[in-house]
Amino acid sequence: MAKKKLVRLVVDTDVLCSANYKEEPLSRSCRGFLMAISSNQLKVVVTSKSEIERRNHQSNFSRKWHLTMLRKGRVHICENEDYLKTEETILCMKDDLSFSEYSAMLKDVHLVHAARHTDGKIVSRDDVVRLLFSRASKKVNILKGIIWVNPTRDEEQPIKWLGDGAPKEKHRRLGNYHTG
Repeated sequence: MAKKKLVRLVVDTDVLCSANYKEEPLSRSCRGFLMAISSNQLKVVVTSKSEIERRNHQSNFSRKWHLTMLRKGRVHICENEDYLKTEETILCMKDDLSFSEYSAMLKDVHLVHAARHTDGKIVSRDDVVRLLFSRASKKVNILKGIIWVNPTRDEEQPIKWLGDGAPKEKHRRLGNYHTG
């Protein structure tokens, strides 16, 4: 019997760093989401940039969680072979953006790159960058089908989504994302 391929999720460092042992809603949401990744047999995708960020800002909880995922063989390392091509393709819109918007997208373009080269799914709390990439998807086709989930937004039912196998639902695509 063939081994089932595990779904790979690009988890932004903002989720990992917010998952700690505090009992505040933000921490609880991120911690619960990470535990659901582990219990639903999913993989986490790591880039060299996200690994540096994680090491510099991780909580005790996220450090232990990451080590457990490593021991289980559930960490996928995404190489940055054609990272610059992804960056150039997306950020060709520089003239349409303010400096702060451009900088925000540039900071998180590694998430998009990793998603494009794995299963096309990003988990991040950053709704500002999510909206910027969504707007960019109107001109940049490679962005349209990327799934983006915010684990702190109850209305997105992030834990249920994981339990369902993190499917590529149309309403979660950057090309379909809108606020209000």
